Amino acid sequence: MERIGSVQLNTDAFREEPVRTDAEKLQDADLEEILRIVQDEGWPEGREKALTENPSWSKLYHLSDIRKNVLRPFLRKKTGKVLELGSGCGALTGILAENAETAECLDTSEKRSRVNAFRHRKFTNLTIYAGEYDLAEPLLGKYSLIVVEEAFSCRMTEKILDSLYSKHLEPGGEIWILAENRLGFQYLAGVPEQLSGQFFSGLEGQKGTIPETCSRREWDGIFAQGKIPPEHITYYYPYPECRFTMALYSDSRLPGPGELNIIDNNYDRKRLRIFDDRKVQQTFLENGLFPQFSNSFFIRIFGSGAFSDKEKKAPVYVKFSNERSGRFSFYTVITADQRVEKVAVNREGMEHLRHIRQMQTKLERLYGDTLEINRSCLRGDCLELEYVQGETIQTKVERSFYHGGRESALRELRNYLDLVIPANPRIPFSGENPQFISVFGASAAAAFPPGTESLPVSDIDLIMANMIFDSGRKILLDYEWTFDFPIPVEFLKYRILHYFLSGSGKSEWKEEDLITYFGLKKNFLPVFQEMERNFQKYISGRHVAVRELYTKITPGILPVRTWAEQSLEKQARSGLRLYYAKTEEFTEQNSELFPAQGGAFFLRKYLAQDVSRLRIDPGEESCLCFLKKMEVNGEPVTNISSCGKQVSDSVWVFSHPDPWFCLEGLRPGSVLELEMKTAPVSEEMLCAMGGVFRPDNPKTRRHESLREKAGKIWKHRKN
Repeated sequence: MERIGSVQLNTDAFREEPVRTDAEKLQDADLEEILRIVQDEGWPEGREKALTENPSWSKLYHLSDIRKNVLRPFLRKKTGKVLELGSGCGALTGILAENAETAECLDTSEKRSRVNAFRHRKFTNLTIYAGEYDLAEPLLGKYSLIVVEEAFSCRMTEKILDSLYSKHLEPGGEIWILAENRLGFQYLAGVPEQLSGQFFSGLEGQKGTIPETCSRREWDGIFAQGKIPPEHITYYYPYPECRFTMALYSDSRLPGPGELNIIDNNYDRKRLRIFDDRKVQQTFLENGLFPQFSNSFFIRIFGSGAFSDKEKKAPVYVKFSNERSGRFSFYTVITADQRVEKVAVNREGMEHLRHIRQMQTKLERLYGDTLEINRSCLRGDCLELEYVQGETIQTKVERSFYHGGRESALRELRNYLDLVIPANPRIPFSGENPQFISVFGASAAAAFPPGTESLPVSDIDLIMANMIFDSGRKILLDYEWTFDFPIPVEFLKYRILHYFLSGSGKSEWKEEDLITYFGLKKNFLPVFQEMERNFQKYISGRHVAVRELYTKITPGILPVRTWAEQSLEKQARSGLRLYYAKTEEFTEQNSELFPAQGGAFFLRKYLAQDVSRLRIDPGEESCLCFLKKMEVNGEPVTNISSCGKQVSDSVWVFSHPDPWFCLEGLRPGSVLELEMKTAPVSEEMLCAMGGVFRPDNPKTRRHESLREKAGKIWKHRKN
């Protein structure tokens, strides 16, 4: 037994450092540096500095406060004795110890356990065990809460689960399991499997050895063998996954359209980009597949005691808004009994919640009967709001676009802007207001001319997802970012349009065109963008969001889809294409591509009855063409039109980057037999042949006449 600060570190069950998975090797790459960081007297105040100076995946994984998100909504009240399995360097230990009478941790690694002990050395209620579960299990007692982290859940067996559930869980206690999903969408999308570091290894089947990840069905099998009743089990779906959770879904509240919008989450390894993640995730969601393909699970298991009351008050959906300054950090919870709560992450966040409550009254005065403001009241550590169901304006506009077209959607947008930005009352905007300058910047304040108007109170977050239609009622759901100092109404309009376009499926809309349509000036677009940047800085304060570290940490993305498309395009350029026509000009729509086999073509083609003209393109670059055979109906073709130059009986040189032969006057139902081989030739080589085959100027008349004679189609290519 060793005491580090107030923490007891017990190594009685420790024998040796375990064989680590590929994921654990990456996570522990900076373990010695992390130990020095947490030993420093400036810890934990120096967390931001440690994460942002020379950032790495190892430090982000072990030290980021966002790791706690997945547990926050369930730890709002003190609990009894807690056991944490797979505690590692203590990413979750602190929040558990803060809310427990006593907390005990177990991890197979003595090195990680030592980091955990130094990190939480001020806790007087914390004991940390280092060693394997089988050896440490006799040291464990009974607990009201057992938390199984993903480092331990991948080693979970029916025997261990039975031990935890029957021997170590108090009646009425709970087991929480954090687990990676073997069938997680991220693995389909090209993210390497967590344990092995290999692409698609979990999807292709596992060897049945520990450690391994499980699908939902496989977890259900483990619980069934452990004789845990299904009604005692609740699944949650952390998004994008359980390590850096920014939203928590459940079977009672699955993601809505556009909510699955985080695609760059590969901080530890290179990933493949195979398809548009957002669009495919939405397709899975629409087909009811999200629970099976969630990237990870948070599984809540209730013990043998009464659990119905807990279920009624349990969260069914959580959205985290704590990637920002502490004074603005909170998370929004919807519970099973239909309560909506904004919960402050820390004490300083309560002031922000009080501000939101005050703004409700001011917005009600502004909008009167035209618009309802979602009612709120302060209760304990949260701001409680009315639970409202209905269709968002965002959904209504998008439906109008898909069914009624662009004009229909623009009408809906116009109606919404007129509703939330009324013509009266208005007050003059002053660029000298210090509150405006502190939030949006001095240069933006000076950019607006005299006569610029503002609303008496401005909610700058009037995005259409925040407005709901419910049985004829128009209800503003969220008004967190409401200010009672003048803000130009043009900025309110810009923000609505900007965030409408930022959702998925808006590629056919252009921001500049849309803001001009609704009366905003293009030359003010940089001003609005600067205001938005300054506002985001105001929200963030000194906090550096995890997403802002992505480009500094990620090993990168392999754009497989782009490569495949480029390869197909190159293949098309190296293939042979036949264009068919009767009397009309040749078109791409009436053509056919035949792939090359090592630059060689062997072809017998039965032509349609209405084909009397044929163009043969042996590629899309300057080339030498060895024409071994070109026959129609068994007879050699002697009268050939071409943009190339014949240098022998069977050799043609094409200096032009779009080579072609043309055959005219074909009989209906002719049969073409073709055997040729091509080889690319550079302009330098052509010039070296005495200039005879130097590429022709496409603007000369001779070249034009050749093109017209063959019904030539120009294909424009980017150099």
